Amino acid sequence: MNLQENIVRIKEMMGLLTEEENKPVVKGVNHGVVIKQPYQKNQEGKQLDSFIIGVTHFNEKSPVYLELGDINPNIVDEIKTVAQKCGFYYEGVGGPDLINIRRFFEKELGLSNVVDNGSYEPKIENENPDKKYFMYTFFSNGNAVDEKTGQPMDGINQDKILLDELSKLEDVKTIYDLIIKGNGSKLFWNGSIDFNENDKKWFIQQILKTPNTKNMKLLLQSKPTSENIRKFIQTGFDIMWGNFDSKKDNFGYQEGKNLLTNMAEIATKKRREYIKNNLVCGIYFIGEGHIKSWQEQFVDTEVIKP
Repeated sequence: MNLQENIVRIKEMMGLLTEEENKPVVKGVNHGVVIKQPYQKNQEGKQLDSFIIGVTHFNEKSPVYLELGDINPNIVDEIKTVAQKCGFYYEGVGGPDLINIRRFFEKELGLSNVVDNGSYEPKIENENPDKKYFMYTFFSNGNAVDEKTGQPMDGINQDKILLDELSKLEDVKTIYDLIIKGNGSKLFWNGSIDFNENDKKWFIQQILKTPNTKNMKLLLQSKPTSENIRKFIQTGFDIMWGNFDSKKDNFGYQEGKNLLTNMAEIATKKRREYIKNNLVCGIYFIGEGHIKSWQEQFVDTEVIKP
């Protein structure tokens, strides 16, 4: 498996995959695998168990549907009961995954009007000292065009976000200026957190203090052209995610010096903790790769395979 293939697999694992328009989507190994989360004492809402279902992120051009046969038949009735009584929650902003989720309830389970409770993502307060780690999303959205293959990309595209900010600003001579002067709530996370200049300087220091990032340092001081911005995002993405699985690279990960990967690991761990600690009755849909990460972080997880 080459680096780019590995990166795509890792993004799928983290629930952050942005897929190429013409690339066939393969059903993930944990597609349809279910985590049963027992009712927790003092949990809000109805006193019922919750179910977390792993799904392959949906691409309308090459759809992988969640079907009844993907779910263990012994828990289908329980899932239907919880769905009818408590509704469902989704990852991130939902996007195309909602097409698959709604189809699953209607076509596969025969349920209509299942309540959409929105996203289960962490509601991080601006005063939370851990909020800075969630700046990892800057290098996780990908570009509108893949810098290596030249292929168009779907999804939330970071280069578009930066170019949109650039169009609103004056006297921006470098990518560094663009990050410092840009709207912190637009450049990072999902718009719900405001990152100030000090936060953004901390983020830039994570880049500068990671070994062997000379190209990133040069790009920070380059003109904010669309080409330079794409290269900056792609390079940062490769540094942050390229060794997430293998744990071996030339950016100092094994010595604890790859601060971009460290940022992503801390944020995604805290993200899972938040989700687990705030579960209420409902059906939760997550990127299928999260199932493995969930098992590793929470050893008492009850996993139900098809």
